[in-house]
Amino acid sequence: MSVADTFSFDHSSYKMAAELRPEHFSDFMRLVKSVRYGNRSQVLVAEFDEGAYRDALMSRIDVVATESNLRTGRLALSAAPFQDFDQVERVLIELSHTLEVVQVTGGERWFDRDRWEAFNVRREAVTRGAPVRLLLWLTEQPIALFALAAPDLWSWRSGVFCFRSGLRVVERTLPSSTVLRRSLPEATRRISELRAWLSSDPIPDDEVRGALLNELSTLLTNIGELDEALRIRREEELPVYEKLGDVRERAVTLGNIADILQTRGELDEALRIWKAQIPVFERLGDARSLNFARRRIESLNSQIRQGGRVEPGRSREG
Repeated sequence: MSVADTFSFDHSSYKMAAELRPEHFSDFMRLVKSVRYGNRSQVLVAEFDEGAYRDALMSRIDVVATESNLRTGRLALSAAPFQDFDQVERVLIELSHTLEVVQVTGGERWFDRDRWEAFNVRREAVTRGAPVRLLLWLTEQPIALFALAAPDLWSWRSGVFCFRSGLRVVERTLPSSTVLRRSLPEATRRISELRAWLSSDPIPDDEVRGALLNELSTLLTNIGELDEALRIRREEELPVYEKLGDVRERAVTLGNIADILQTRGELDEALRIWKAQIPVFERLGDARSLNFARRRIESLNSQIRQGGRVEPGRSREG
């Protein structure tokens, strides 16, 4: 893969990921990288709990795959009268003649224990006869049944990617759980990668640049580099959203700035910033962000009343 192709893939991936809920950014990036760089024969599992959001994710995966010269298609198990797995296998073999990526929907209703067991027995024949990246969109319970009824196939999977709404937070206000779990060496490596992308030639467009700067500042905050994280938020990320005219992301970034100031003990300034975001979220009709800002204000007021002490057990979820 040439440098230009690599940059094109990274650019497209980040552009698509930046439009998603922030807690899904990392899983989306891992998924499309597995599709692009992994083996032609793969079994990938994507967990979801909202049909409309799943459809949006599928469309974004199609875009990234197509720009990587991978032909994509769909197989809706609920749209055809498949009686057993043999029929599905035959369709997959046929699709593999013209496609490299097949996204499968309807499996949460179609797969039962017997069908999973049949897939498990036929796993080698399927990967030989239908060499495609097979992405199975499933809800929580069918995934659990998959692991129990088809243990060998489960061990073959190339990854499980979570796109459930239960972990939803205000966009960009908190880092994803994956970012939070990074060890210091992992965070340092990731920071180097992000800095390289941000300084690449040509530079990423503003939408992608905003996502990269957000992740970079989050990682710096997590490892205690508060001054640099604050500088990036103020001098680099904030101007991106001002240039784009993105009022909401500007407000969310200011909230992130307030969080850093709160960590540094600058409570009055943090409180002032959060109060200033209330009318912004009200004008936008963004009830979730509005409630989040109000909880932040309550927390800060309580902390100020206690003389600046952090409340016991207080989490960054506010």
